[in-house]
Amino acid sequence: MMTKGQAEAKIGEIFVKYEKRDTGLGAAEVKAYFIKDAVYVRMKGVLTHQEKTLSETKDGRFEIKILRAKQFDISRGALVKEVEEALKAKVMSVHTDISGNTGDRIFVLVMDKIIDTGF
Repeated sequence: MMTKGQAEAKIGEIFVKYEKRDTGLGAAEVKAYFIKDAVYVRMKGVLTHQEKTLSETKDGRFEIKILRAKQFDISRGALVKEVEEALKAKVMSVHTDISGNTGDRIFVLVMDKIIDTGF
């Protein structure tokens, strides 16, 4: 059985793998936290070179958000499946955002049960 820290690290690895597969770039840093029935993932340094250039304008930052949302819609199923298998819990909803200013991306996954205990 994994410890809570090991499970959080495993979730971070899943998200880095997803990011590398979809953008060709991992994250400079990733942290995952379990908070009651939610998983919070913060990835730093996820903008590609092209996205960094786009992020110099307000319209460009908006385009990054749109592109990443569309990209996530395509990959969502595989990511959710891996998280569910790792945590032995069902993902009820996923919320995500990316900052063109900082290059950070966050995910919040709401699970069907409390996951921050039992480790």
